Amino acid sequence: MDRRNMVRDAAMLLIAGAIGWWAHGANAPVRAAGAGSDTAHDGGGFGFQFVGSGPEASLTLYNPESKTLYVYPAAIGNAHINCAFSIHIEKPGTPLDRQNCSIGSLVSR
Repeated sequence: MDRRNMVRDAAMLLIAGAIGWWAHGANAPVRAAGAGSDTAHDGGGFGFQFVGSGPEASLTLYNPESKTLYVYPAAIGNAHINCAFSIHIEKPGTPLDRQNCSIGSLVSR
């Protein structure tokens, strides 16, 4: 095989990979529990979602029993992370009220 063809093929492969990575999106949310998940919506567990990366990252937990979202900030360098705020969802379409979490109030030891 000719060296020129190998270089051309390698360049095309790199370009295709770069386009695929760009189209994928760096800030696409990872959805670990969805509408089809049995544990997140039958009262048997929490639904959760990681959003972002780096210092702007956050973890959101949904408690289906209390209809409440709990938002945790990025966990860079910390072993214990407190809830930043919670949002209670009474009914879709109604205004949401953000409430600051009390430090350590959501964890029973």
